[in-house]
Amino acid sequence: MAQGGLVTGLAAIEARMAAQNQDFDDSPKARWLKISDGQSVRINFLQEFDEDAAGYNPKVGTLLLAVEHSSPANFRKKCKCTSDEGRCLGCEMNKSEPKTGWNQKSRLYCNVLVNDGKEDPYVAILSQGLGPKGVAGEMIEYAKAYKTLTDRVYRMKRTGKDMNNTSYNLIPLPDGDPVDSNDYELYNLEETVTRSVPYEEQAAFFEVVPAEDAPASSPEIEW
Repeated sequence: MAQGGLVTGLAAIEARMAAQNQDFDDSPKARWLKISDGQSVRINFLQEFDEDAAGYNPKVGTLLLAVEHSSPANFRKKCKCTSDEGRCLGCEMNKSEPKTGWNQKSRLYCNVLVNDGKEDPYVAILSQGLGPKGVAGEMIEYAKAYKTLTDRVYRMKRTGKDMNNTSYNLIPLPDGDPVDSNDYELYNLEETVTRSVPYEEQAAFFEVVPAEDAPASSPEIEW
């Protein structure tokens, strides 16, 4: 049972754990590009940064960058930052509780065709942060140099086993041909990669009490 924010009883605690660890995004499920330590795969980018890129296909649109907030208590709970809509609980929590993990996080998402040498090539979503350990910076440089991302095959490799020491690199390959994105079913990134939650529902979604609504701390009592 739950009373005053406390949960007791094995069944109730198990139910709470299941709720805490579930996938909170009710958007369509997708296959994500996952690479293990030391593994490299060949990929074709199926989307461009811009509509004026040489390989842009209006039927599949562009890749996107999502600015998000995730719960420090459960990184699976994430939604788009709504600061440009007026108010954003994640931004407010980050201001009132700095350095606790509420800061904005930007991630780049793109449909790619993956050839891992183990199964037939498949479409997956590439997800990369903007830091120096990811490939977002390399993608930008190649897109500027070639005026497109979709005209060649790249090798992507991961080095490292955990989040703190993992890095990726991206190299264009001299062999391999571009593919036609019309031949594949791509994921709708806006519907799939992140969740939109109105400000009025964000406190319930993240299960937090906004700073302005939090009760004042009790005075210290000497015994």
